[in-house]
Amino acid sequence: MLMKVLINNLFQGVLARGISTYTHNLTLGISQIDHKVTVIESSSIPFSPHFPRFIFNILFIFWEQIVIPIRALFHDRVISPYNSASLLLSVFSNKQMLIIHDFIPYDRNFSISLLYLKFTVFVHSKFRRDVAFITSSVESESLRRGYFRDSKRFIIPNTFFDFQQNLAKQEHAQITGDYILLCSGMSENKDLVGAIRLARMLPGHRFLVLGASSERNRELAGLSIKFLPQVSAEMVANVYKFAKYVWVHSNNEGFGRSIVEARLAGKVVIASNIEAFRAQSDSSVFLYGTEAQFIKSVSDASSYVAKDPYVCKYN
Repeated sequence: MLMKVLINNLFQGVLARGISTYTHNLTLGISQIDHKVTVIESSSIPFSPHFPRFIFNILFIFWEQIVIPIRALFHDRVISPYNSASLLLSVFSNKQMLIIHDFIPYDRNFSISLLYLKFTVFVHSKFRRDVAFITSSVESESLRRGYFRDSKRFIIPNTFFDFQQNLAKQEHAQITGDYILLCSGMSENKDLVGAIRLARMLPGHRFLVLGASSERNRELAGLSIKFLPQVSAEMVANVYKFAKYVWVHSNNEGFGRSIVEARLAGKVVIASNIEAFRAQSDSSVFLYGTEAQFIKSVSDASSYVAKDPYVCKYN
């Protein structure tokens, strides 16, 4: 008998990176690994990625708290992978598994969305419901904060089925010329301002920025930089494959997805020296903490050729 699993991925097709990518690959992975499981990816609201953030938040809360519990009546298992949970399922059912990617938002200033995250996680934890984390370090952080000590806990890491499939299709560069691919973002932990400051130390280099699609291209004195708009998964694979090398900058992450993607594309990487990135590093990843280390990493990466093929250990 087939088990029917419902996965909430409301932002699939709206957000090109982050949790939506993780969730879509989780769907692909479950479907490929266990043929006795039918996976339904719940992502059926068409709306513009240019809507204001508060519209996204309202739609998501409605979807997770009203639509998902109703649809759960017709499924054996529900996966909530966006760091929050359906309260009705947390209280009245064992069907739901919550997936937590990190606790980075918990240290930001108060907001309604942060209150929503914290409250749903608190309730899910108090009722001892199942939870999964993307890394063991995120699990340790959860226990340190007092969450899920009495729950069944699992590790469900990032997978890269979609990226590898798209990577294999790329034969010609969509963006010509040499460029350094900077993987960043608009949230505070990504430290895009800090990355731009470092980029100014590399005159004569050309940068493409992936992950900051809401940032408008503008003239930055003495800097050749282009912020890519929201692009398809195929285009993401393309800009990785034909980059000179990949630069991943951040102050805090739950997982170093961009490093794995770069290495799958056979690229040398320079990256911030943080725990999540150290966990993904190999001989072709050059880490930096200070400006001097950054300059040295760039020099090392520019003259280094990735020799060892990268074997993905997560799929």
